[in-house]
Amino acid sequence: MRTLKHAACLLALSGLALPAAAQATRVSAVRLFELIADTDRAQASPYEFTIDDTSLPRLPFELGSDEMEHVAAGVRDEASPVARESLDAATEARVPFSAAPGGIVLGLAAVPADPERWQDARLSFDEPATLTLRANDGSAYALPALDRASLAIFLAFLAEGRSDTLIDIYGENLQLAPAFAGTALERRLERADRAPRLTIPGVGERKSLIVDRALSFRVPAGTQRIELDADLEIRFYGRQASWLLKDALHCTATWPFRYEGASLRPLEELPAATRLDVLEPPLRDVARIAGWLGFLRWAEQADPEGVAQLRVALQSGKVSASQR
Repeated sequence: MRTLKHAACLLALSGLALPAAAQATRVSAVRLFELIADTDRAQASPYEFTIDDTSLPRLPFELGSDEMEHVAAGVRDEASPVARESLDAATEARVPFSAAPGGIVLGLAAVPADPERWQDARLSFDEPATLTLRANDGSAYALPALDRASLAIFLAFLAEGRSDTLIDIYGENLQLAPAFAGTALERRLERADRAPRLTIPGVGERKSLIVDRALSFRVPAGTQRIELDADLEIRFYGRQASWLLKDALHCTATWPFRYEGASLRPLEELPAATRLDVLEPPLRDVARIAGWLGFLRWAEQADPEGVAQLRVALQSGKVSASQR
């Protein structure tokens, strides 16, 4: 059995900041699904969600107790707007336990295993309607199969640009990012959010959080396909007295996992009696989502025009991959 380690992943007062402004084109997810339904209504699942397409200012999320309660009161109907990088600050926590995000926060960009190959890379949509990435030598590599509904959700989430939080817990209330709320992925995220507390023994009243730890993509030797890899980390937070707050949030344990080639494994020994067979399936769901979000974040920087064309192609029905 591995003793729970005290990690240096405590949250800073100014840590839970909003992500840097995304340059993604704003998109109406409702319109995307209307167009998808027109082209393949027979196969389409009844996805339905709405996105507020108005321009909203991004305010610094400075979490003093008074400020936190004031801001959180206005965002209880959706996931808290938190930046992924802010969760790694290593200072004394000054965040109220009940108000800080639990759940799932994914905000890293993927890093290619062979960066030189992908300089000036371009997304393309070749027949038979598959999504590919074209390297600088002109060769094309197929991306993993993905249903159009999920691709629309991921692009809508990035277009919002207000938060890296997919799902969180405010008090006893579970909230989702608007792009995921009411979709087929909602249930998967809710299952994944519950999984650590249900499968890892001895967590007590600690709050659990799943974050992306490292994202990458690569081309396995001898293939013309891209693999999306995603390391995840389960964190547990507990209440602890702070010099500022009576009930501050402190990270008490971290458990890293590696997702590679559709296989997920723990990188450190989990406590005895952990139900790994129950924990792995929902974590694979999160890893797959993290891999795609990370790749699309990379693509927004490497080929912004290609991502814009991808949105148009998705609306027109040209991108039509089946879920693997």
